[in-house]
Amino acid sequence: MPGEKLKNRWLVVIGALLIQLSLGAIYAWGAFTGALQDQAGDFQYTATQTSWIFSAGLATFAIVMILAGRLQDKFGPRIIAVIGGLLLGAGYIIAGFTGTSFPLMLLFI
Repeated sequence: MPGEKLKNRWLVVIGALLIQLSLGAIYAWGAFTGALQDQAGDFQYTATQTSWIFSAGLATFAIVMILAGRLQDKFGPRIIAVIGGLLLGAGYIIAGFTGTSFPLMLLFI
């Protein structure tokens, strides 16, 4: 039984680390803006466009926290964290294939 508890603790640590990485992903937007605004690059977005993308993503992030909290009470934190991580990852992967700011904004949300 003690070995089982120790193994379970490490799974919790790994899960918490993955959740923190997902939460920090929205704040890493500053790392993307330089490449998105680069005049020699593919996208050439304006500062206003990149600000709108971040603002919409941050607002949605805050609103979804309320919904996720209520769902977490009903279904438990593990299921909600996994679903949230999968949605975030899928959004980033699909956003990599967009060419204009509006779809990128929707997928970043």
